[in-house]
Amino acid sequence: MQTVCRRGSNNGGTVHYVESTVSLIAYYLGFMIAGDFAAYFLGLLVEYQWGSHASLIVFLVLYFLFLWVSWVLAVWATKPKEAAPTAA
Repeated sequence: MQTVCRRGSNNGGTVHYVESTVSLIAYYLGFMIAGDFAAYFLGLLVEYQWGSHASLIVFLVLYFLFLWVSWVLAVWATKPKEAAPTAA
């Protein structure tokens, strides 16, 4: 889902890639769903070992950590690519 906008002349004009907001949200949701499953199963594992209090703490810490990590990964995945310099 990329839109290519050309500025300048056809010889050596700068090409700007404008990423769609929808693709950023889709990547974020995908990373968040994966992170939620990871937080849930790790919390479940902790609950079997150390009880529900420790499990709640681990789940909440991982949940909010994955909110941030998912955003960073989504921005990184949808970052526009730099145009390669052309030989003059």
